[in-house]
Amino acid sequence: MNNPNIQYQSFVEDLHAFLTEDPNVCIELGVQRNLDRLPDRSRSADSAYIDGCDRLLRQAQQIDATGLNADDALDLDLARLMLEYEKHCLSYRFNGRTMNDQCPAAAEDISYGVYNLFVTDPRPADQRLSDILGRIGDVPRYLQCVLERLDKPVRRWVEIDRKSIAGLPELFASVSRWAEQERWPEHAALHQAIVEAEQALRDYTARLVEMPSTSQIHMDR
Repeated sequence: MNNPNIQYQSFVEDLHAFLTEDPNVCIELGVQRNLDRLPDRSRSADSAYIDGCDRLLRQAQQIDATGLNADDALDLDLARLMLEYEKHCLSYRFNGRTMNDQCPAAAEDISYGVYNLFVTDPRPADQRLSDILGRIGDVPRYLQCVLERLDKPVRRWVEIDRKSIAGLPELFASVSRWAEQERWPEHAALHQAIVEAEQALRDYTARLVEMPSTSQIHMDR
């Protein structure tokens, strides 16, 4: 007979590994993994994430919660709800599309990790700057993934993203000044990555505002 406590611990480990495939979740949880890149917002990545949610939900279903202590049983229920919610966010359709197909949030995805690595990460400066360089260097790839799935975005989200993106060069400039103050040997590479990222952001914004958009909006994910 399967031991529910052993099954539960295996589930927890698998859930943690699954969630921390997202670089921004690693930032949020303080996990030193995947910190030097941006999330993958492609449709294929969304499909893989939904499959992962289904796999973990099946795994959780096989655990007999009556054999767990009260805290673990509650955590198991919360994990199931979280996985169902994450799956819903990526699969629910309105205006005939998923949320990621019409609600761009590039500024949030890009700024979240860079800002937290810059301001709140307790590690040495060279490690944080190295991860920031990786993230800024990943901006062109990230934006291309977003553009490939947008064709008629929600107008309000376009405006929010456009206005938020306008503040990214100031954040990048602050990081560059910090790298210079630290005499970081990769400062020149960081400067070049910023130049390329800012050009990609200008191109992205231009294409975003030129797209046909819709005023139909969905407020609750």
